[in-house]
Amino acid sequence: MKTKDLINCFGFALKYDITKAEMKALVVFMGKPISTIAAAKILEANPNTLHNSIRTLKLKKLLTFTSRDSKGNNLYKFNEEAN
Repeated sequence: MKTKDLINCFGFALKYDITKAEMKALVVFMGKPISTIAAAKILEANPNTLHNSIRTLKLKKLLTFTSRDSKGNNLYKFNEEAN
């Protein structure tokens, strides 16, 4: 990673007051829309703990609800307008 990109990441984290756990969760949602359960498997995290980070990221308007999958799980995606 270039130094300029790293500085931009720190600025983004400071702007939105993102914790380490929230940053880890946010990175997973930067691709295609994904469910909480799938994200928990990727991060090897407890789904309940991850849900708390997702709720906080939604309040900060960094995650947006996109749709539901075939099992009825909510799918979230990074809100690119926040950047």
